[in-house]
Amino acid sequence: MTQDREGWQPPTVPFVEEALSADAHVENERGRWIVYLDVVLASGAVRRKVGDFPTRARAEQAGRIIERNARRHIRRT
Repeated sequence: MTQDREGWQPPTVPFVEEALSADAHVENERGRWIVYLDVVLASGAVRRKVGDFPTRARAEQAGRIIERNARRHIRRT
């Protein structure tokens, strides 16, 4: 089975939706501390696991850094 891609062209600019807010959360799962990043977009919300750490202190520090960097790219209106 082959597809005809003769007329298909990749987009010149990738579609990137702007984030409206970003929050990092730390949760305990099976003895490890997991950092999740929740991002709100116009089309909905997305949650991603961004790391796991052996101690809560390290996870909270990483969460603060990740959240601060994510919020840096949010436009202020």
